[in-house]
Amino acid sequence: RGAALGLRRDEHTLARACMLAARSPVSTARDLYRGMSPALAQIMPLMGLNFALYEVLRSVAPTESLSALGAYGAASGIASKLVVYPLDLAKKRLQMQGVHVCNEARARTGVAKLPTYRNLAHCLADVCRVEGVPGLFRGVLPGLLKAAPASGASFLTFEAVRRFLHAGSPPADPRVRRLLPSEDGSR
Repeated sequence: RGAALGLRRDEHTLARACMLAARSPVSTARDLYRGMSPALAQIMPLMGLNFALYEVLRSVAPTESLSALGAYGAASGIASKLVVYPLDLAKKRLQMQGVHVCNEARARTGVAKLPTYRNLAHCLADVCRVEGVPGLFRGVLPGLLKAAPASGASFLTFEAVRRFLHAGSPPADPRVRRLLPSEDGSR
């Protein structure tokens, strides 16, 4: 959004972008929230798939190794991001279309006129029509490169904190408790 507002790289700050957007005679407060519905529609399946795939990996190949659990998290992050990436692409395009730039800023940054979409479905259909189905995955590699370490680190941290909090206390889940030896040494 900063580039589309005509900001140089060193000027990209949220405060400056909001100030310029608010000062623009054609921008409205609604423009600041453009793309929010697709963002909300994207995050639910993304996180649902991420957790579901992580649990599937844990059940298929049980391990107590934190590094393996982190790898499971990275794999689930990649798979879930790949599945919902078209929604992420549409979200970003809808967010960008609300930006109105003066000719001077457009010339300085090289930002071309952005297409206008009515809604999420129109955006996805237009991308397929103009760019084909592969257009839905344009720019997927940087998203996957971010998703893998972010998801892996999140699950690794979750498991480490869970172990720390449960250290010395019996597991709350009765299925897990049955697997552990009791105080008298029997199971």
